[in-house]
Amino acid sequence: MHRALITTAAIAAAACSAAASPLSDFNLIVFGDHQSGSNVWGRVAVGGNMAGNAIDVGTRLTPSGDFVGQDALIVGGNINAGINLQAGDLRHGGTRNGHLNLNGGGPSVQSVFQDASAASIVAGMETEVRNFSSQLWSQTTNSTAAMGNLSNRYTLTTGATTTGATAVFSLDAAVFSSHQWAQITLDNAAGAETIIINVDASSTGGNVSFNAGNIDANTFADYSANIVWNFFNATNIMVQRELFGSMIGADAHLTNFTNLNGSIAVGSMTQNGEVHGPNFARNVPIIPLPTTAALGALGLGMIATRRRRA
Repeated sequence: MHRALITTAAIAAAACSAAASPLSDFNLIVFGDHQSGSNVWGRVAVGGNMAGNAIDVGTRLTPSGDFVGQDALIVGGNINAGINLQAGDLRHGGTRNGHLNLNGGGPSVQSVFQDASAASIVAGMETEVRNFSSQLWSQTTNSTAAMGNLSNRYTLTTGATTTGATAVFSLDAAVFSSHQWAQITLDNAAGAETIIINVDASSTGGNVSFNAGNIDANTFADYSANIVWNFFNATNIMVQRELFGSMIGADAHLTNFTNLNGSIAVGSMTQNGEVHGPNFARNVPIIPLPTTAALGALGLGMIATRRRRA
């Protein structure tokens, strides 16, 4: 009995909570180049170049006075696009071409910095996000995904043991391009607080295409702040159906033609639709195997127990 209690304590000491802080702070993070063409509700970080049509940044950063002195847009490379900055500052590492409208109070409260370290700031975010993605990928699946009551519905059902905790799904990327499914739904009757959806793109050559079944807004939308889609091995993601939840595709090029609802972190992006909130701000419990240190603590605890018995 004592040994079981000590073992549990030692493993608990080795457990940690993974927090995706860049995803909670920024609505859109692009590690490489970003082709703009729409607006983003929150803050944006781009490690490479930003080009394209006008982009509205920070349309929901309100009141704008709360973001005085914060970087609302960071671009590591060159900017060749018009920008409407609705709050906060602009920090960029390269040249800037195109109009810049400071709509969050103007030059008296908004600043523009040319900073050679801008790219390294985004690189630091990339390191954090990649580590977080790896941790999500390593989690054990505890929820099911299969055909629902209707033959043309594909349903994600959170596990019975996930109440108030974390549900983990493992999906094949081919599901999203299969015209077998008219709709993809979420059943969270179990009441999971956080929902991880790991998507394996190995069977599709790294491609993920949301071009078949609709993502059911009635079942997904209310959990947008709780969901993170993890495209760990994807190289190309195309979204033609509105998506709910945050997205990580560190090695992927993302092209969207509709709204994305959550924090987005990808390798590069062609943006043809809006990026909305909410940002992903949840801590995800990560329980690794006991480390050497934990096992050592277990041994010391057992010795101490024996001494107390003596």
